Amino acid sequence: GNAEAVAGQIKDKIAGVGVGASLVNMSDFDKIDVALERVVVAVVSTTGQGDPPDGAAKFFRHIKKRANPADMLQGWRYGVLALGDTNYDQFCKPGKVLDKRLAELGAKRLVTGPENVAGEYGGPCGAADDAEGGLVETVEPWTLHLIDVVKKLSASSSAPAAPATPAGGDVAMAGAGADEPPMA
Repeated sequence: GNAEAVAGQIKDKIAGVGVGASLVNMSDFDKIDVALERVVVAVVSTTGQGDPPDGAAKFFRHIKKRANPADMLQGWRYGVLALGDTNYDQFCKPGKVLDKRLAELGAKRLVTGPENVAGEYGGPCGAADDAEGGLVETVEPWTLHLIDVVKKLSASSSAPAAPATPAGGDVAMAGAGADEPPMA
C-alpha cells in the first residue's frame, strides 16, 4: 500500500544521508522496546471512514490505553505523516490521532506538517491528500524537511543513538496501510 511504499522511500532517503534506519510495520510494535531513546517516523494511511488500517489496529489500541504512563515515550522524537483522501469526512484521522497521542505519552515532536498551508493539510502532522495529488505535493516537502532535521540531529549528537530495533538503526520507520504485509 501507499504507506508502506512511502515509509520505504523515506527510510532509503535517511540511509542515503548516512543515518541508520530500520523499517518496522506497526503490527510488529511489540517487538520494539519503547523505553529506548530513538527517532520514530510513522507513516499511516486512513481506511474506511477514518479508521487506522488493519495492520495498525493493535498498535493503535495499545497506544490509546489510558493506563499508559504519561512519560512512556519520553525518549522518543517523532514525526507522523498521515495519508488520506479529502473526499472522506475523517481526512487523515489515524495520523492525527497518533500524533496527538504520542505527544500525550511524552514523545517530542521532531517535525511538523507543512507551514503556511491552509486548512486540513497543515498542523502538527503532515497530511497528504491522495484525492488531489497531495501525496506528491505534501510527502516530498515533508520528507525533505525531515531529512534536514535528522541530518542536523545526527551531526549534533555526541553519542550514538540507541538501536531503533533489535536489528539496529538510528531511525525507526513505522508504516501501515490497508492490507499491507509486515515490512522487513
